[in-house]
Amino acid sequence: MFEYFVSFYELFWFGNPNTGLKNASHLFLYMSNRVMCLTMNKTVVFEKYLAKAVMKDDELPSIRKIEGFFKGLSEEELISLIDTVISSNDHDEFQLFLYYLLLFRENQNIQKFINSPRLNIELLERVVLFTYGYCTLKDYPTEVIFDEILYFVDQQRLLSLLIDGKFVHRDKLLLLYVLSKLDSNSIKIYFEEKKTILDFISFFIKLPDELVRSVIMKNYSLFQYIIVMSVEHIRDETVHAFFIKYQQDMDQISKLNDMLRNYQKKANLEKERSLPFEQRDMNRISFLVNRIRELPDSVKAIEHFDAEGAFADSVEKQMVKTIVLDPFFVSMFRNKQSLFDSID
Repeated sequence: MFEYFVSFYELFWFGNPNTGLKNASHLFLYMSNRVMCLTMNKTVVFEKYLAKAVMKDDELPSIRKIEGFFKGLSEEELISLIDTVISSNDHDEFQLFLYYLLLFRENQNIQKFINSPRLNIELLERVVLFTYGYCTLKDYPTEVIFDEILYFVDQQRLLSLLIDGKFVHRDKLLLLYVLSKLDSNSIKIYFEEKKTILDFISFFIKLPDELVRSVIMKNYSLFQYIIVMSVEHIRDETVHAFFIKYQQDMDQISKLNDMLRNYQKKANLEKERSLPFEQRDMNRISFLVNRIRELPDSVKAIEHFDAEGAFADSVEKQMVKTIVLDPFFVSMFRNKQSLFDSID
């Protein structure tokens, strides 16, 4: 993944071909020097930043050392760093900062801050657009932005991003990706606030089959909302024909959701959540793994199971995803019988 980011930035040059930054370590030294010049003698956090940046044993610090520095920042120190970077009004420095937010997105302080009201919507929007541009430039599937890269952004922040942001809602494809991560109540709030449902329906019914089926699998509540609004506001044979086309997909999802509801009645997820993964009910995990494997698109199936509350927590979701997708685990749970197998 790290090499993936580096190759992108070698191409993108942070919008300035004269910067001449060759890899993430060069970026780190460049950023630390710029921040040092801007904040000399202002705060303790940047003295700490400089001390960690200038390594005695290396000309350039390794990515692990850089990551260690970011892990060592408290939320307040991270906020101080962000404030200084933004106030510098330096394009290269700000792009650098966004780079590190993405590279070290597993950092709990970074995740907490991005989900905090203390991070204004303008900056969150810039993080999203930066990520969107990165995926587009590298021909990486843009629909995974909120599944694999910004997966930790919570419902309230996503809703605020759509309602209060200036740009994300204008790109209908990006808008669709964000809506696909919202629950039914948030979807309703958004469209009632923006009054754009008719325009969105016109866009949605022209989407390729693969993308429509992706929405049906990942967020059936969104698809159902579009159906209801279409029936209520549009009397058009084209719209009617569109939904008839996906009737079979809708029936399959309805059956899948019935199965998941029965599973949740049988599973004690609250108890499971309090246990380490290795102590949880492996019959239940086996059931999830094998049901997901049966579906045509495992990645989208995992997101659907997650949206329906099938996993005890994010750790369990990631473990199931690894078991399902990693060829090394291809035979794991394959023939395991489970008490949950009677669920249909």
